[in-house]
Amino acid sequence: MRKSLLRLTALTAGIGIGLAGQAQAQTAPAAAESAASSQAEAKTLDRVAVTGSKIKGVDMESAVPLTSVTRAEIERMGVTSVDEVMRVLTVSGEGAGRMSNDSHNSFANLRNIGSNRTLVLVNGHRWVGSSNINGTVNLNSIPLAAVERVDVLKDGGSVLYGADAMVGLINIILKDDFDGAEGSVRFSTYGKGGIERNVNLTGGHAGERFSAMLGVQFAEGEAIGNDEYEITSTPPPFGSPKSLTWSDATPAGRFLLCRRGAALVNGLCPTNRQEDPSGRGGAFFTYDEGKTGTTDWHTYNRSNDGFNDRGYRDLLTGYKRKSAVGSMKFDISDHMQFKVFAQYMDESMKRPLPPTTIDVGSSALPFVIPTNSYYNPFGKPIARVQRALAETGGRGFASRAQTKVISSSLTGDFELAGRSFDWEVGFMTGITSQHADNLYEVSASRVRNALGPSFKDASGKIVCGTPGKVIEGCVPLNLLGTGAVTQEMLNYLRIDSNTNSNYFRDNDYFAQISTPNLFSLPAGDVGMAAGVERHVVWGRFVSSEVLQRADVLGSSSRQPASGGYGVKEAYAEFYVPVLKDLPLVKQLDFSLAGRFSKYDSGVSAFNKKWGMKWKITDDLALRASYSTGYRLDLGGLLQNDIVGVLNLTGSTFDPCTVTRNSSGTVIADHYGQLTPDLQAKCRAYGVPEGGYDSSLATNVATQRNANQELQPEKDVFRTLGLLYSPHFIDGLDLGLDYWDVRFRDSIVFPTPQTMLDNCLAFEGDSHRCPDGWVERDAKGVVTYVRNAALNSLGQGERYTGYDFNAKYRLKTKWGNFRADWTNTYLSLFQLNAVPPFQSMVGTYTANTFPTRPNFRLRSNLALGWDLGNWGVQWTARYYSSLKEQCRFVGTIAVDMCNDLGEPTFVDPNGNVANNRYLPFLRGGSANRLGAYTLHDISVSYKAPWLDGARISGGVRNAFNKQPSVSMTTGLSSSGIGFSPGFGMPDRYYYVEYKQKF
Repeated sequence: MRKSLLRLTALTAGIGIGLAGQAQAQTAPAAAESAASSQAEAKTLDRVAVTGSKIKGVDMESAVPLTSVTRAEIERMGVTSVDEVMRVLTVSGEGAGRMSNDSHNSFANLRNIGSNRTLVLVNGHRWVGSSNINGTVNLNSIPLAAVERVDVLKDGGSVLYGADAMVGLINIILKDDFDGAEGSVRFSTYGKGGIERNVNLTGGHAGERFSAMLGVQFAEGEAIGNDEYEITSTPPPFGSPKSLTWSDATPAGRFLLCRRGAALVNGLCPTNRQEDPSGRGGAFFTYDEGKTGTTDWHTYNRSNDGFNDRGYRDLLTGYKRKSAVGSMKFDISDHMQFKVFAQYMDESMKRPLPPTTIDVGSSALPFVIPTNSYYNPFGKPIARVQRALAETGGRGFASRAQTKVISSSLTGDFELAGRSFDWEVGFMTGITSQHADNLYEVSASRVRNALGPSFKDASGKIVCGTPGKVIEGCVPLNLLGTGAVTQEMLNYLRIDSNTNSNYFRDNDYFAQISTPNLFSLPAGDVGMAAGVERHVVWGRFVSSEVLQRADVLGSSSRQPASGGYGVKEAYAEFYVPVLKDLPLVKQLDFSLAGRFSKYDSGVSAFNKKWGMKWKITDDLALRASYSTGYRLDLGGLLQNDIVGVLNLTGSTFDPCTVTRNSSGTVIADHYGQLTPDLQAKCRAYGVPEGGYDSSLATNVATQRNANQELQPEKDVFRTLGLLYSPHFIDGLDLGLDYWDVRFRDSIVFPTPQTMLDNCLAFEGDSHRCPDGWVERDAKGVVTYVRNAALNSLGQGERYTGYDFNAKYRLKTKWGNFRADWTNTYLSLFQLNAVPPFQSMVGTYTANTFPTRPNFRLRSNLALGWDLGNWGVQWTARYYSSLKEQCRFVGTIAVDMCNDLGEPTFVDPNGNVANNRYLPFLRGGSANRLGAYTLHDISVSYKAPWLDGARISGGVRNAFNKQPSVSMTTGLSSSGIGFSPGFGMPDRYYYVEYKQKF
């Protein structure tokens, strides 16, 4: 790689010197005639392009909907990472973070439309993608200490900046021309712990022709367990009865025997032949603490015996992060500059997980414990065992991610025929890798050996197998009762190496030229920019041998995969002033741009954009834009083949089923929630009237893999804005923008639940349920589910809304006052999977829809005051109320939901159904989450004892606001029972000392 980088740097220099030499040769006679004038002339290397345009030197201020967060504003937020900066902004949606995922990745997600549709730039150019392979950038890979400001472009940027900028982009501008040294130390903590430490050191030199900067950062944060907070101390949602949400896999275990003489079917005991030691059919039994054997058992009752595993999980993940950033600029001449930038980030984290579940008699372990097992005292096979292997102390997950980036470019300017030109040629190459280890896992094959036949040999040692056929090294396993598993047994079961590794490489090569005065019109000069780009991405999944052969208990088979794609692109942009200084037309400008993309696979696309700014008076202006976008997803093309089994008796279910408890009582009537038409489809598959029992679908084969037929998704983005700065109120700026984005052939990643629902309602639809993706037997029981990336049908998604911003500044002898009010209002969110195209604004969606809160309104109000060395800011962050599906309909916990449907309902097709069982978007039962407001306070002081010293501190969520309990966020095993977008349910305190030299 080192040789490749050297060659790229040399090529960059060669091309740049060639361009500069040719331009200087053409302008040499003029320079010789007026050497003195040339020396006096100011350098033009300082011309810049604002985010939203590639044309340097053209006044594009307020021509595009752009939010800039300055360094001073970042410091007043009291944040420690670029990810936290983005989370504060109202235009941001939920992204993965320390509360919601097992990786290091934190993503930008503009308007909550998807992180893979938001492009991240650094200094105007692409940044390397994260280890999740789909090209999204890990914001943690960019140290906040090196950031000067963050620009957020809130309209389509694909034409000027390439694919992925479908709904906008983030341009992170790093510190430049830094002269001197700066250091900071920060300490922060939540009320319940989670201490975080940050140390930043930056040094630089800025001379007349040469400047350089180096910054290093060290950060670490401690974890906070679920059991520290009442709302996360029990299985979600908080307050639900044990009988519905606590785990049946307990440290004592629960068991069923197989009736003596019963014939096994495929190694399993038939459900109707299972019993407890007294012969009672279908009744699980368990043991009290410290009890075991054939007589000290009692009938299992989840309300009394269920297991709360939340204490084995962290609500906030601990981490350690080291990073370094370096940059250098050298003015080769007054008209040419060489730049190089390098970055390195190393982050590690570890989090605990609940103990491995031993589930004998299920799809994970499809066998019975035989009568000749030494630890089976019942004289008949043990048909079912559900037990948490709590003797391990729990499992764990450890991960380390590294990001390495180097970027180099030559920039310059020249005069030609009286026109000023700026040019740039360069490259960026980056590598991201992540290595993840699943700790304290158990071998499925060894569990089978240990629970098979066993006996005590002549030496008194208990061994696996039968006399004459001993399994060497195997240690028989005793699961009956708490603490029955010894350390020797654990040592045999454990797997030493269980690793996943992801690699992602991103190369971007670019050359561009621009001029602010291509030619003149009566209203001003026409500006132009044009360029070419070559973008190549490549990714690889690697998994350990035990994962490939599916020997990790509870895990699917994961096969390695690798691949990538490349694209060649060319673009052009024009800025055209049309009118000026006329009645009601102070200035009227248009911008036009186009980009042609040719993928190596042969697919090509042309995207276009036009924009308009109409300055009616000095106070009032209108702006508008129209753009198209185009994106291909490497993650969908490269998904490694994951093969496993699925139990359709829990949160994932077949809509044609009913679920009963051990007493035979129906606790979830999925079939009853269907319309008559869909119930008829179930019966056509062979399902009996009323639905089949979900216990029949406990060994369903699943496959998640790549879809080589995947096509790019496309979008159209429109904006219309109004800007007003009244001259009679100095310091007041108002802005209102309407935005409308529509997607076609959207790339979606359906869950198994989505495929089960789609293949019932839309069987054979290539966009929703391709042939063969869900299979059933002759009785209608699901036997196979495939889920891979798909292109949704036609106009798959539409989002519309408004952004309103008000800014006021007032200087007085009592200090400087400021007020910033930012609002994002979502007026429409539609998916074509929701007939009749209903809006999902104000809902918390899950299952068949993207799992996320769709707030109607997010609003931030920040009020600040500065006087002398002191500064104070108060910020209120508002989230509007939400409505979500009541997942407890048909259960004893239905009253946890506060918006139950009416007993009957007539749908748009005239079908009469039980309204309470319908999806909440069609009038069924729902749960409402109240509006949520957080208050943050920060204070800063410039210390007089040493020039450049600054002390700051504050508290976020100052009033310790607690979130509403959600039915949706707890659907997964790691769910926390409230929206992670709200942050921790706790106050957050911080203090920082910064010193400049």
